[in-house]
Amino acid sequence: AAAHRSGIRGLRMSSRQFGPRLTRAGAQFRLWAPAANRVDVLLEKPHALTRGENGWFTAEIAGIKPGTHYRFRIDDEIDVPDPASDFQPEDVFGPSEVIDHAAYAWQAKDWRGRPWQEAVIAEAHVGTFTAQGTYRAMIDRLDHLVETGITVLELMPLADFAGSRNWGYDGVLWYAPDSAYGRPEDLKALIDEAHLRRQAEELLRRIEVGLAEGETLRALRAVEVLEHAGGAEARRLLTTL
Repeated sequence: AAAHRSGIRGLRMSSRQFGPRLTRAGAQFRLWAPAANRVDVLLEKPHALTRGENGWFTAEIAGIKPGTHYRFRIDDEIDVPDPASDFQPEDVFGPSEVIDHAAYAWQAKDWRGRPWQEAVIAEAHVGTFTAQGTYRAMIDRLDHLVETGITVLELMPLADFAGSRNWGYDGVLWYAPDSAYGRPEDLKALIDEAHLRRQAEELLRRIEVGLAEGETLRALRAVEVLEHAGGAEARRLLTTL
């Protein structure tokens, strides 16, 4: 038991020691399975992982690219998805998918949060918030939330669950946003668009201050950024300047 505790705590689970890690040549697969004698990663064919310290099994596999599907086979007895899966395209019992999180080009790069005293929170269930029930469909409703005065969008649990509809409280794969709502990049786009609207709000203030102080050039520069961010309020202001 002491060795098992060392394996988890010594390698800092919160730093994502779990899960596949893309490399220049392919990917490194990792699984913590201290009670197992053998672990294989199942790709087009099985590849044996090497047992290391504290119950960790690892293997470097060449040629692996984002989008690759895989499972783990334990002791030649049971095939399981990755407990640290980033995405389950075929639900919780299907294969896991290798995701390149660095591939998403974030637009709201200056997002730093907002003061807690400004929080007006709306809790939303992705599956019921729109008729489509997807992350992407929620983006079209963000302007409505802003106009209503909502400043914080709280999503009900997203961890992958069995089936296509669920309140989210019995998710079983904590790092994988459920595929019923879309792909990981769709969730990132929703977050990104929400943050862009906050940045647009801050830019509106800069424009108003610039115009009030007669600093037209500064205001117009802010307008250019605001136009890129989009949103109903942005379009309204641009038509009145």
